[in-house]
Amino acid sequence: MTGRDNLSQLAAVLAIAFAAAVPAGCASPEARYYTLSPAAEARPAAMPVPSQATEPVWIEVAPVRVPERVNRVNLVLSNGSGRFKLLAQDRWSATLPDEFRDALSQRLQVSLGAVDTYQQGRSGAEPFFRVSTEVVQIDAEIDERVCPTAR
Repeated sequence: MTGRDNLSQLAAVLAIAFAAAVPAGCASPEARYYTLSPAAEARPAAMPVPSQATEPVWIEVAPVRVPERVNRVNLVLSNGSGRFKLLAQDRWSATLPDEFRDALSQRLQVSLGAVDTYQQGRSGAEPFFRVSTEVVQIDAEIDERVCPTAR
């Protein structure tokens, strides 16, 4: 092998290393996903499931309405003076109305020992309770808590 062959091999190795390093250096930060559903260990113990002899409590938790300014996949924060900031890497795991509906439905099902006809797709069952909710304000802290004001 000549010095020219070694130089060609070195140039090829450097070109491959450079081609592999450039996309890694340009990669965007990984997205972080959040949910309103409690973690499995944070959920309260479920109430006893009604026996087969009794009819379950049927509820229907309708989709939750949220203000359009925060109805985004990305988290939206307010600085308190009427300005909002869209967080590019912080996202809800589902649409915000679905996050609220699922969290509310889970909480009611556990608390009442009920079955959500909307979530289960049981259109033939007549719900005992129908729940419709509109979120009018959301106070949140990243990785901490979400406190919605609803009606």
